Amino acid sequence: MSVDTAHLPGLSLTELSAASSLQARQDRKYVLSEYLLEQVMAELADRVAVLEIDGARGCTYATTYYDTRGLLCYRQHTQDVRRRLMAHTRTYVGSALVRLELKAKGPGGQTIKHALDHSTPHL
Repeated sequence: MSVDTAHLPGLSLTELSAASSLQARQDRKYVLSEYLLEQVMAELADRVAVLEIDGARGCTYATTYYDTRGLLCYRQHTQDVRRRLMAHTRTYVGSALVRLELKAKGPGGQTIKHALDHSTPHL
């Protein structure tokens, strides 16, 4: 199943990074039927955009997670420790773009994210 996003505006990774409202947030994930997803997308159409890199709206990325030798970040995540850290790089395949993300779980379960975008050789 794929959702038709052709009518939605594109958003660059730089524009996405600049959207400060996404840097501190609470994540919620939902499983929807195809029918309900279409309804939600229609309702949100005037408030959402699609990530677009080098003119492509679909992209593959490779993520590398970083941790301590004792796997502290992994253990804190699986044990649902309230205040924890996570660091990873995300390489967007097909472009030279690499994003370093540092995420911290803060008060009230809020996720606070700091990101740095660079081309591969500079990171």
